[in-house]
This record gives sequence, C-alpha cells and structure tokens, in this order.
Amino acid sequence: MAQHKHAERGITRLERWPLYIGGILTETLYVLGLTGAALLMAVIAMAIWR
Repeated sequence: MAQHKHAERGITRLERWPLYIGGILTETLYVLGLTGAALLMAVIAMAIWR
C-alpha cells in the first residue's frame, strides 16, 4: 500500500492563502464595480426620462 503525503497538496496550506485572499478580493471588487456601474446607469436613466 502506498503512503500518501498529506502536506504536499491541499487548499489549506499557508503558502496558498495570499493567492486565495487575492482571488476573493478581486471577485469582490469586480462585483462591487459592476453593481456601482449599474446603479450609476440607473440614476442617469432616471434623470434623463423623468
């Protein structure tokens, strides 16, 4: 039976946390940016067609 090395691969390794945090921040800022753009367009549309 082969022995497995658990420490080599895993999503909980501390070396990978900066990548995960960077990805989470990127996704969050992307969604917030799209939300802000949609709100801005809605406000402009309300101002035009009022």
